Amino acid sequence: MILRAAMAFFSSGDAVLPHFFIAAIAGRPRPIEQPKLSELNELERIAESLLERMGFELVDLERAGHRSRPILRLRIDRRDAQPGAGVTVDDCAAVSRALEEVLDARADLLPSYILEVSSPGVDRPLRKRRDFERYLGSEVSVRGFQPLVGRSKHVEGLLLGIEDSGEVERLRLRAADGSEIEIPLAAIAKANLVFRWEDAGRSGGLRQGGTGD
Repeated sequence: MILRAAMAFFSSGDAVLPHFFIAAIAGRPRPIEQPKLSELNELERIAESLLERMGFELVDLERAGHRSRPILRLRIDRRDAQPGAGVTVDDCAAVSRALEEVLDARADLLPSYILEVSSPGVDRPLRKRRDFERYLGSEVSVRGFQPLVGRSKHVEGLLLGIEDSGEVERLRLRAADGSEIEIPLAAIAKANLVFRWEDAGRSGGLRQGGTGD
């Protein structure tokens, strides 16, 4: 049996676009073991292949929840979406239904699961080089596996570009004090866009560069 719920989250006033969310619960009688990294990679491959055929892109995939009822969270977007033209709640529902059919045929990966499909949100994750290139000129938050600046693992700044020396790809950021920082892409554990409510209140919308959702 599959139970599906649809929700649309709105931020204050018309300052930001709605964050759409679809959840589906699929139950099977047997528990599962904690998936290996290879299984997670396979889930991502399956999701990316399906989304590409449907005209979407995978922004982020996260596995959470209890080992006997894992939660698979997907953030999706339209490829090269322009501001105000990102995914809708109907898009999320369509992706959820299509992915359920594929996952139901792969009980070896997820015999029992909760599937959540949503739009990227204002704090859109940045995972791949193309994500950073798309949002050049935006304010970003970066967290490293190890300290990035001094003893801090967390850095925020304006995304200026990507430097490629041929061996190491590095993000180039401008910090609040005007200094420039270079961070190897391989050293980044997590990165996302930064949204500031005070800026949105003054401008009446998102103040991020690139082509956000």
